Amino acid sequence: KKNIIFQVLCLHGYRQDGQSFKSKLGGFRKVTKSVLDLVFIDAPHVIPESSNAGGSIAEPNAPGGRGWWFSSSQKSFNAQEHTDVCVGFNDSVKAVEKACCSLGPFDGILGFSQGAAMAALVLCLQSLGKSTTNFKFGVLIAGFKSRSTLHDVLYTDGLVKVPTLHIVGDTDAVIPKPQAMEIVPFFESPQVVCHPGGHFIPTGGSCKTDYLAFLREMLQVCGQCQFTENNEEPLE
Repeated sequence: KKNIIFQVLCLHGYRQDGQSFKSKLGGFRKVTKSVLDLVFIDAPHVIPESSNAGGSIAEPNAPGGRGWWFSSSQKSFNAQEHTDVCVGFNDSVKAVEKACCSLGPFDGILGFSQGAAMAALVLCLQSLGKSTTNFKFGVLIAGFKSRSTLHDVLYTDGLVKVPTLHIVGDTDAVIPKPQAMEIVPFFESPQVVCHPGGHFIPTGGSCKTDYLAFLREMLQVCGQCQFTENNEEPLE
């Protein structure tokens, strides 16, 4: 049998872009290379030079970059900021939908930090029938619940029926663990994996096993072929 590869749309973090996120996912890509076909896109919004990086969920030493939405009318973003705006969010939803049409179809969606928050919101919209996407699973790394009041209507406990894997850092100083856990109740069958590190994509320790175990379960959703523990060749 031909090895089934899941096609997954990847959403980068704030102040990143598709290419920089691809680089940061190097370890994860190596672990899942024979299982996942990862497709990276850029958020539609370029972060202005004047945007305040203080308090924003920015990657260290990453000036400029892109974002999925802004939490202030001054086009800045802070994951801890309670706000009544989500500048540019609708454009980003359209960008994801466009990517699905032009680059898909996709089995899953993966996001990191603001990209994970965006992915969660897209899955909520999909579950409400308000998006044209058709993702069958999600992988959310250092994700969080948006604190924009405009997003509140999208969050309902147990709303999202597709399975999700949530990766949470015990010592994440950018998205603290309690904040990362706020998003979990909106998913019907979430799997949560905590790692001892901070704001990054872990591949050490048991994380590799956790990723592959989740993807093995997704075979029941997206296909029939199995793969080996060392992730090299499929099992017939």
